Amino acid sequence: MLYGCAHLPASVLSVSQQEDLTPSPPSATHENKYVEPTIITYSPTAETSPTRVFIPTDTNTASTPAATISKIPSSSPTLEKVIPTLTFSLSTLPPLVNETRQPNIRESPIQIFGPGERSKVTPPIQIEAQLSSNTGKLLRIELRGAGGRLLARQVKIPTIIPWSSANISIELFYEINTPAEAGRLTISVDDQHGRTMDLNSVNILLLPTGVAELLPSSALNQVIIIQEPAPGKAIKDGTVLVSGLARTDLRHPLKVELISEDGKILGQRLATNPQSTSEVYGVFTAEVPYSVPGPTSARLIVYEDEENRDEITHLSSVEIILKP
Repeated sequence: MLYGCAHLPASVLSVSQQEDLTPSPPSATHENKYVEPTIITYSPTAETSPTRVFIPTDTNTASTPAATISKIPSSSPTLEKVIPTLTFSLSTLPPLVNETRQPNIRESPIQIFGPGERSKVTPPIQIEAQLSSNTGKLLRIELRGAGGRLLARQVKIPTIIPWSSANISIELFYEINTPAEAGRLTISVDDQHGRTMDLNSVNILLLPTGVAELLPSSALNQVIIIQEPAPGKAIKDGTVLVSGLARTDLRHPLKVELISEDGKILGQRLATNPQSTSEVYGVFTAEVPYSVPGPTSARLIVYEDEENRDEITHLSSVEIILKP
């Protein structure tokens, strides 16, 4: 039986979604100053359905900062617009943490240094991360609450590709009307064709007010490691043999997809259950059939998601060439 993830390509931004908007000035209730680039975040109510658009910038206008706008419509007149300060630096800096790693275990292309797994947080959340997906075209940071509803989102597009590393330091604002709420912070990177290439997340407890209780980071090593096929490998005869390591305590299997540059799913399968835990890696395998008329570039993605809703928690990928 095939299991798809048709929502994944639709979750990215396309040229057809672009529209001309001008970012609003900062709210009078916040002292944040614009820093190149400026991110505008909307905090929706529980009933809103989020959408987003990317606003291209005229690079010849020095007085206008590059901005990407996440627009979340709402029927509520009390919707609050928050303009946080974003620091996004592309550099060749060494890793922020010297970590003792297990043999053959890779650092995650998206390392979340804070907040750590199961931290108790209050608004605004101070987020620290480091990225090494050096061909990534779009960075997306999302905070979701109970039931997967979107509480906040920020989007950033690097001006230089490829880049070596990126250090992320932002404050993310949110509002909840409950004494506490389970939440998930997700950071993902899309490639130049709008396909998600890396995704990492941490589970946190959201509090409306009070004192935060931050725990050490546990989101530094890659959760899903694709060992075969290698990046750039040419595959023929209509089947891709996939194998690797995963560290997950979910009871349902990982999902594997082949996605073309135009977003079409060329093949998909469920991987064997890795029989792992959140602390111990297990082995997964899959045989993914495909059909192409000629040599075709495709991104192979392996991911885990929530069993009862379309919310990806971890994702890894490699780009390969498919031949008939």
